[in-house]
Amino acid sequence: MANVVARFEGLFLVSSAPLAELEARLGTASGFWWTVRPFGAEPRCWIATTEDGRALPCDEAWTLVERLRDEHNANEPRTIDHVEPLFETEWQAWGSLDTPDATAARGLESAFASGDFGPGSSSIDWLLESARVAGLHQTVRGRGVRIAHPDTGYTRHSEVSPRVDETLARGFLADATALDPGAGFTPFHGTGTASVLISPSGQKPDGAHEVLGVAPDASLVPLRVTDNVVLLSQRALAESIDYARACGCDVVSMSLGGVPSAALHAAIERAVREGMILCAAAGNYSPIPGWPARDPLVIAVGAVDVEDRPWKHSSRGACVAISAPGYGVWRAGWDAQGNELVLRSKGTSFAVATVAGIAALWLEKHGGRAALVDKLGASNVSVVFERLLRRTARPFAPGSNTAGMGAGIVDATALLAADLASAHSIHAPMGLESIAASPEPAAGTRAAFDRALAELDR
Repeated sequence: MANVVARFEGLFLVSSAPLAELEARLGTASGFWWTVRPFGAEPRCWIATTEDGRALPCDEAWTLVERLRDEHNANEPRTIDHVEPLFETEWQAWGSLDTPDATAARGLESAFASGDFGPGSSSIDWLLESARVAGLHQTVRGRGVRIAHPDTGYTRHSEVSPRVDETLARGFLADATALDPGAGFTPFHGTGTASVLISPSGQKPDGAHEVLGVAPDASLVPLRVTDNVVLLSQRALAESIDYARACGCDVVSMSLGGVPSAALHAAIERAVREGMILCAAAGNYSPIPGWPARDPLVIAVGAVDVEDRPWKHSSRGACVAISAPGYGVWRAGWDAQGNELVLRSKGTSFAVATVAGIAALWLEKHGGRAALVDKLGASNVSVVFERLLRRTARPFAPGSNTAGMGAGIVDATALLAADLASAHSIHAPMGLESIAASPEPAAGTRAAFDRALAELDR
């Protein structure tokens, strides 16, 4: 059995044709009815799903796509400029281990908080020290910055609730709720990673230590796109990014991955075009990162331990820009009885939360996203941030195998002290018209999709 499998969930189309014409075209080509709806603010982008909810086998989905691409009258304009299938990707070796209820999920969550994290990680603030954030909170705390968090949603917890914007929180699954049911193989993942991002300072009434987030005054918009971060819906993630852009988020922190899609790249491109910074976890226990980490407009993040060594299970690749603490990181959680606690955990999910939180500090330092858009140009905000991340990174521990781990370990103090002019770029993201011809962000063809799936399945 393959470790990585894909399940059809719809079509992404680029077309100037009216909606009714598109639905008729799909019905003629497939023999069954479709529901077509606009995707984001781009008037030519559409998402199509089958009316009866049928899930086409992958081969049938690609056959339909190839038919739609080929069937047009040579004497008339092409109805559909680009079409490709959307898939839900699952790492079965992990995702099949679902837990039946929240009580069992909390027990599983505690089980994952195990490992030889090293004595240095016993300090609850070691992440802030390692990322060189600890000395910055007197002047910058992420004030006025809104962070979108596509993940498993959120659960009310004293470590995150004060900074969660429940009015903007949204679910992109069938039940449309943003609350995390805690029923997957990665229960309450969204809450744990959120605490690294935005947990406020202070102590609990009983005197127990709390997690202090990297950007404790930023606001968080939880976006539930999965119940299990080893199960990724391209459609839900793409729609969540577009929603984040529409509701004014400045930073997006993504701790999940799968195969590429044009819909996902289109959402990413629109966000970057408006000055947003998108960060993604490189991945765990896979030899190479997946998407969105491999999208050229996304900042991919690997994980290191308390001794500045690359975590041995962090995915590596040329797309990784930077590394950050991700092994032995303190975060919010629960015990098997449902009592709140903080515990150590591991994964690039926490590394990317660190870098996304630092992005919020950087935005505040320079007057917010709007000020940087005025100064640099919207398309350059993310580019300048990434270039400065790389230039100001501090080195890994001597003797480490650093291949595919990025420029070094994030150094927030050096980053915020860096001159913007030194990294200014005239680079601009690709235009939407390039999607169909771009092999990296969009699988595009059956062969390219199969190749991406095979790479992730190694």
